[in-house]
Amino acid sequence: MAELAPQAPPSNTAQPPLPASNTATPTTAEARPIRKDSTAPPLLPQDPTVQRYVEAILANDAEAVRSLLADDRRLTTVRVRGDFKYDRAVELQAFKCLGAYLGALTGLQVAVLTGQTGIAVDIIDATFDHDLDAPFGDRNTVLHLAVLTGDTEITRVLLERGANRNGKNGKGFTAVDLAFHSDIADLLTSVKSPPTQ
Repeated sequence: MAELAPQAPPSNTAQPPLPASNTATPTTAEARPIRKDSTAPPLLPQDPTVQRYVEAILANDAEAVRSLLADDRRLTTVRVRGDFKYDRAVELQAFKCLGAYLGALTGLQVAVLTGQTGIAVDIIDATFDHDLDAPFGDRNTVLHLAVLTGDTEITRVLLERGANRNGKNGKGFTAVDLAFHSDIADLLTSVKSPPTQ
């Protein structure tokens, strides 16, 4: 009879949930390296820094978010899963244009989704340009979300940083297609993207 070799315990153990709050609670995180050529190891889902970062976003603690981002910019690429939902004011339109499935979100996407405009601007400032169009759900970007929710400040900052206004999501909509507010539509046509280098 052949002997079975002992198996190592799984390396992706579940992390404990965050304390209850009145907003969405992230349950898991996915590590994403900063750049493909980066030598820094990716942040792991169980990293307590990731948990503190998401908790600070949900608590609207801008000082903590800025401090954590100053210590480790890789936080801008980490994705978290949680019980995130669209605001009731835009929920029906969001389901139609973006889809009901959100999936794993970056901190920037969480900040925009939960209406934390100031924190979202801080995260944009720390995010590499090529990560601004990181998809979520059905290939939506944070620009799709900001335009749909009517967040003029986030829309303006994203456009100034070069976010792709013409990228189509899985439902075939661009951010321009979602400009239901006249001030957002004006921004999408008037704000010029930075020159490419």
